[in-house]
This record gives sequence, C-alpha cells and structure tokens, in this order.
Amino acid sequence: MNIEKHTPSTANALDLTSLLKNAFDEIQANLLIMGKNLTELSNLVALADIFKMNISQAAVFCAIYNLTEREQDPTEIRLQSVLKPIFWKNTKLMREELRELKRLGYITSFTRDHQPCYLICDNMNLALDQNDLASILNNGPAGIHRLLEYFNDRLMNYSSPSQIEMSNYIGDIRKSNPTLNLITYCEEQDMFDYPLDAYLLLAICTKAVIESEPFDFKYLDLFISYNRRLLELLRHKVVQETWHPIANGLVEFAGGDVLDSNPELKLSPKGYDFFFNEFDAEYLKVIKQKMARSLTAAIKPTDIEEVELFFNSEFEARAQRLESILMPSAFQDYQNSLAKNAKMKGLTVLFYGGPGCGKTEFVMQLSKRTGRPLIKVDVTNFQSKWVGDSEKKLKAVFSEYRSVCANSECKPILFFNECDQMIGKRVAITSSVDHMTNALQNILLDEMENFDGILIGTTNLTDNMDAAFERRWLMKLKFDSPRPAALVSVWRAILPELDLSEAEELVQRFDFTPGEISNISRRYKIEAILGFHETPLQTVISLCETEQYSNVNITKSIGFNSEKFLATGFSHHSN
Repeated sequence: MNIEKHTPSTANALDLTSLLKNAFDEIQANLLIMGKNLTELSNLVALADIFKMNISQAAVFCAIYNLTEREQDPTEIRLQSVLKPIFWKNTKLMREELRELKRLGYITSFTRDHQPCYLICDNMNLALDQNDLASILNNGPAGIHRLLEYFNDRLMNYSSPSQIEMSNYIGDIRKSNPTLNLITYCEEQDMFDYPLDAYLLLAICTKAVIESEPFDFKYLDLFISYNRRLLELLRHKVVQETWHPIANGLVEFAGGDVLDSNPELKLSPKGYDFFFNEFDAEYLKVIKQKMARSLTAAIKPTDIEEVELFFNSEFEARAQRLESILMPSAFQDYQNSLAKNAKMKGLTVLFYGGPGCGKTEFVMQLSKRTGRPLIKVDVTNFQSKWVGDSEKKLKAVFSEYRSVCANSECKPILFFNECDQMIGKRVAITSSVDHMTNALQNILLDEMENFDGILIGTTNLTDNMDAAFERRWLMKLKFDSPRPAALVSVWRAILPELDLSEAEELVQRFDFTPGEISNISRRYKIEAILGFHETPLQTVISLCETEQYSNVNITKSIGFNSEKFLATGFSHHSN
C-alpha cells in the first residue's frame, strides 16, 4: 500500500535513526501477530511517510539498516525471516522491493558465500547520521557528471535490467535533468517513447566519458532483457544509418562485427560538443584526448629511434622541403592560405620505388623531426571475407583520424604502408574479392578528395596505379637505389670498422639496397659476439655473398608518366 499522508506518532519523528530503530523493534515485536494490520505499526507508517516509500519498502529499508547496526549480515534469507509479518511467504515481492530500493539509490548489494547481501548506500548513511532528510529525498542524478555515473552504475554495471527497470531508471534521469542538452535532444527526437533508443545514446555517452571507449551494440544482445522486435528495429536503423544521432552526425561508427550487425559506436567531434557543452571546457578537452588515444594506436615521436638518413644530392633538397612544410607552423600557414570552403585542405604524399630504399624509414623520421604522432595502418587488415567488413574498417580509420585531429593540437601523420592493392586499377567485378577491392578504392578516393590532414602512402609498384589516384596524391617522391658514393657513406656509417677503401670495394662488388646493408650489419654483430673466424672485411664479404639468392641485384626504374617529384633516398639505423 502507498501512504500519501500520515502524521507520525513518534514525538521526535525527524530523528531518523531513532525512527528506524523503533520501526525495527516494532516489526520484531509483532513477529507472531501474523494477522495484524500493517497500518497499526505506527513507527513503520511514519517511516514510510517521511521517506515517501510504501510500507513494505520502508520495512525492508529499516531491516537492512538495523541488521547492519547489530553487525548481522543483511542476507536475503535473514531479511525473509525478519520481515515475515510484512511479506508472509511472498518472497518475490520482497525481492522486487529490494530491486526498487536499489534503483532509487537507497541500498546497494554484494555477494558473500554465494548469498546476496544488502547495505545502505554510503551517501544515505551520511544523510542519516546528519539527520539530513533533504539529501535522502533528492537522490536523482542531477547534472551531466552524476547522470553518466548513475547510468553506468545502474544500467551498465547491473544484472540484466528488465524493460520496466530500464524505463524507471531512464525516467529518473529524465526527471532530474530536464534542461541538459542530452536530455532535451532525446525529448525532441521522441527517444523517450522508445526507451531502448534513449538507452543506446546514453550508453554511448557514458562509455566515452567513464571508460574512453566506444559502445559495442552486441552489449544489448547479451545483457539487456528487452523486446526482441524493438531491439532488431533499432539495430536496423543503426546499420542503415537512419538512427537520428547517426543521421545528425552526432554518433559515428568505430568498427565492430559487421557480419552480425553489431557495430561499435562512438560520439563524433560534433557529438562531444553538442551533448557535453555543460562540461568545463578543459575537462571536455581531456575527455576527447583520452578517447582519441584509446581508439588509435598512434606512435609517439619520442618513441621513434633517431636514424641517420643519406640522400642523393638532388633528393635531399626535396626531402628537406617536405619536412619543412610538415612543421606545425608552416603546415598551419599552408591550410590558412586555402579557401575556407576548400574541399581538400590536407597534404597527401606518395613515396614510391623499389624495396629497401628507405621509404618507410623516411616516414618514421618525418614523424620524429616534425613532432607529429604517426598512425601506421596495415592495409592487409582491411581484407576480410565478410561482406562489408573491410569497408567499415577503412571508414573507421578515417573517422578515428578525424577524431584525433579534432582533439589534438598537432595533426598526426596517417601512414598507409605498402598500399599497392588499394591504389591499383579498378577491375571488372567477377568475384566478391573484386567487389571488396573496388569498394575500398572508392572509399579511399572519396576520403582523399575531402582530406584535412597529412596522409602518406608507400608503394613498390606504380605502373598499375589507377588514374583517379594519381591526381589525388598532391606530392609524389620517387626512391631509387642510391649511387655508389652515397652507398660508401652508408657502409661506413653502419659498420665503422670499415675504412674508405674497404667500403668502396664492397660497393663495387655488391649492388645492395640500404635495407639489405642493414640486414648484413645485424648479422655482422652476431658474428662479432660469436667470435670471428676471418678478418672483419672477409666476414662482411662472406655475409654479402649469402644475402641474396642471386649475387646480381637487378633493379628496374618505375614511376609515373605525369609530372612528379623525383627523389632518391635511403636510410639506415644508427648504432
């Protein structure tokens, strides 16, 4: 029964702890009076009136409080025994009242010896000790911080809330925060009419702030007890991108299992600013940065080993100019010089040439020298047998890159290593693989057309490059095998034991790339540890003779037919 109004019979009704104790004594005194009318338990009725509970909830609450005070664990079995005159044998009703008190924030639970136990929440205990009724009656999660913490505690770290419980919890949030942007948006889009829609948006926001992670749609399948038809309807709207927060550009995909239609979802930069404008600006900036770090395995410039690079003379000037434009201030000046509505405000660069000529190492050193984080993408990770999965992964890469750029003072370098297949000529579709390859190329072309950042790709083959990509690479640098004079410097830098004449002899006898020379230097160090059987020079020569299947290294010039930056560069690791 619900008590709307009652005048407490106790002389000191607002002494909350005394009232709790008196009500408990009253329950115990009437343990054997099974037919007694509950309204005759005056202290219990007064407690229900003051706490705005029904009588059975008040009985459960005061039993938990007093059992704890008497150092007796308020297990479910013990509560059933103490509250027998209230619930008789209706244990289901008692469990419902326990869940409701937990939902309202009065109690919490834990498991001990495989038995559920219940305790008064810390904030409630403090309010009771201070006789602060106002705090007890104001348990709604007011404010964006408390809202997200409340949602996390009650609806994400909770044992499969039912459809009714979800509606009640979300109702609490809605009632306590009528003016928050997050709540007013849900109101405007009628998302509270379908609580699962509101739940999904609140879950995405909560994961972003509490754990700095995307929300996996699969969670709804596994942990939420909800009408399956409504769940599938929501899934369809999300996957088809017609769900309001996605259609409005506030939520975006972050990867996930596309085959099972369980994408991972995260806030877009626009979504952070829209839903969290009540946060302090500095705090919001920290949240964005944490989310960006969690989504992208970026290499810090400070974590990159400094490597001495050697260039042919005609390449060195072009390499230095590229490095100069990537410096933060120069790159900002470049972007400011473009029209505000310019489609592509970024810089796209292709490094091409034979293997082992230093393309990848040069990208690493550009990152270190310009102070830009490096996001290295393995293109083979996009190749999936599931229809649509590869495309989602590629979209997620650019989505995450935009998120990192929006939350960082210095835009990182997005590095597509060995992107030959991605930029090859599009073919007639005769298989699912052809369909996937063409779809990936279309996505990449579209992203490059509107790119606002720094993109560097490397490839060994360019003869087969699709013409649509050729114009989208703003700069193209060719890496050829270095000339003899430069190779002498490489040998001497990698192996200081060699004098000038010995290095020249190695260059005359062997046509190696810097990558191959680097391999030989590592094997030389192994020989040095194990002990030489020959002179250092003879050891190096022996290693050179076993480096390739053929001692003749045939190189072929490759490149674009269009105007390009011609460059030759190579590198090696310093000792």
